[in-house]
Amino acid sequence: MGANTQIRDCIIGDETTIDQSVLEQSAIGNKVRIGPFAYIRPLSKIHDQAKVGSFTDTLNTDIGERSGPTP
Repeated sequence: MGANTQIRDCIIGDETTIDQSVLEQSAIGNKVRIGPFAYIRPLSKIHDQAKVGSFTDTLNTDIGERSGPTP
């Protein structure tokens, strides 16, 4: 977890990277990449190996396994 990251009441999987983001009451899978500057709001589920990019805002969202932008 990087600097300027806030996490409240979340379940976070192994090898997950969170960069300068806010997460609240959500479930995050394994090997997920979040941020920078993402806002993961309550009841969001982000499955294994997904990527949530910069300035993303979620609420009650289900992001599937390996979803997200490619490098």
